[in-house]
Amino acid sequence: VVQNTIDTNELESALAGVMETDLNSLRAHLGLANDHVALYCGGLYAGKQLDFLIAACQAIRQRVSNFHVIFIGNGPEQGKVEQAAQEHEWIHYVGPRFGRDRAMYFLVSQALLMPGLVGLAIVDSFVARTPLFTTDIRSHSPEISYLEHGINGVVTPFSISHYANAVAEFFE
Repeated sequence: VVQNTIDTNELESALAGVMETDLNSLRAHLGLANDHVALYCGGLYAGKQLDFLIAACQAIRQRVSNFHVIFIGNGPEQGKVEQAAQEHEWIHYVGPRFGRDRAMYFLVSQALLMPGLVGLAIVDSFVARTPLFTTDIRSHSPEISYLEHGINGVVTPFSISHYANAVAEFFE
């Protein structure tokens, strides 16, 4: 039970309407041959700690050799994500996505990565049954109280190594 949310019916319907053939096509398009896929879905701005996330993903990839991460969204720090995607074939920037298209990315992912500010995206993680990984920063929105460490997500110290280790352990 959550106290503040958005309408989840659209995402629930979109998730239910995706066919396995669609997911297989998306996996083939992105070169995803396994279940070691994480997703970032949100605004691309400083409060989201994108430099931290990209560095953590690089550390995860060193430990989990077939790890991939997908970034959905746009914003003033979009260039950082685009640059990382150009430099690493396992980082995928797909821009903003909505509805059924967005739902497909949740369904091919096993974890939602958001080390910076967490707000209502946590509700999406619940609906998609994709555990959220975040850090113990103080700038989270009140919705962070919905996260129960070890139950529906993971909270680590604000440390790239701690965060990367937690995500790597999840995939291992």
